[in-house]
Amino acid sequence: MSSQGIVKGFVVPGCYDYTRRQIDDLTEFVISHGAKGLISIGFWGPHVTWMI
Repeated sequence: MSSQGIVKGFVVPGCYDYTRRQIDDLTEFVISHGAKGLISIGFWGPHVTWMI
């Protein structure tokens, strides 16, 4: 963040079972709307279960 960029996020409830392809499609969608990329983090209770 040395360039003083901004990190924004959003929650997508109920999408914990998205496939890798669905996450890739969502990434393409947000990039087409001006985002630089997308990171996805899965939570199960208080624990992180996966991170892409």
